[in-house]
Amino acid sequence: MHWLNLQEDTYPLIIYECDTSATSWTRRCLRQADAILFVANGEQKPFQQSLMDDYLNMNEDGIRTNKELILLWDEKTVEPQGTIEWLKGSWFSGHHHVRIHKRMVQWNLKKVSESDIVSFYEQNIYGGKVDSGSDFSRLARILTGNAIGVVLGGGGARGASHVGVLRAMQEHGIPIDMIGGTSIGSMIGGLYAQEVEDLEQRAKSWFMMMASIWPKIWDLTYAHSAMFTGAGFNHGLQDLFSDSLIEDLWIPYFCISTDISNSEMRVHRTGPLWAYCRASMSLAGYLPPLCDPVDGHLLLDGGYVNNLPADVMQSMGAKIVIAVDVGSAAETNLYNYGDSLSGFWVLLKKLNPFAEPIKVLNMEEIQ
Repeated sequence: MHWLNLQEDTYPLIIYECDTSATSWTRRCLRQADAILFVANGEQKPFQQSLMDDYLNMNEDGIRTNKELILLWDEKTVEPQGTIEWLKGSWFSGHHHVRIHKRMVQWNLKKVSESDIVSFYEQNIYGGKVDSGSDFSRLARILTGNAIGVVLGGGGARGASHVGVLRAMQEHGIPIDMIGGTSIGSMIGGLYAQEVEDLEQRAKSWFMMMASIWPKIWDLTYAHSAMFTGAGFNHGLQDLFSDSLIEDLWIPYFCISTDISNSEMRVHRTGPLWAYCRASMSLAGYLPPLCDPVDGHLLLDGGYVNNLPADVMQSMGAKIVIAVDVGSAAETNLYNYGDSLSGFWVLLKKLNPFAEPIKVLNMEEIQ
């Protein structure tokens, strides 16, 4: 025990490898740990609840210790599947998906030298390039409290500039360990978390689809709750994200919506990606609120409560938070029309070439 304490005083980070059973060494590891990492093959069946309980019961403090699930996937895996089955228990504080190179599971450690392993990691894992091979680097930054988080704000069509910001970060070798956003930022962030490589092309296709007038005409309806039914918008997001779930994304992700049933902000970290992006982008009057597929609460655009959720990213543990604000500049020269306003009066003012120009917000700007 004295030796273990000496190591902790000497080095900033100590990794203990437990046995696979309830041995005295495993108990000691859990007693010393500030964080418990459960590493598993993502393609296998989840841990049994009894096994998890056995581990945690070895140490009473283990219940309060931070517990992280790390799922390993083959490097050719397009997207993780079945993560929700691993998360059904209440043990894990967070989860991470890591793609591993085939050589990392084929090594015979008795025949491979330490220098060969270090060389492989330096060239393929820690080379500085932000791609599927950098998952281990991302995991290391998150676990050591050095994660870089990016927050993409709402702003309508101006949100297309988020794509350029992400490309610039990638070109400069700035890694993104977590990503989240509101409204249009939730959609761009979801694309990045799902697959980095084809972000620009997929975003371009979606913006072109949204620019088409005919889908909007077909989606018009009697304006009881909104001008559009939302079916066309839903279809576009479903084509974009398919049936992806937030918990299955490669990069930790969240999006923000406004719960008008409970009058509160909602942070979505699990569930259908397309649905919660739709909720985060549902501007009142244009799209009807989304009924939450879990509890039925009515969800609207997250911009009403938190248009640039840097605080949420910080609460997730990001050391550096890069917030991208594409919102419009605040209007300061608005006309003071008093306590009532006639739309006809505003219209006549605009049509009269001799009238003094006035600035009054329209419905879209108020939204």
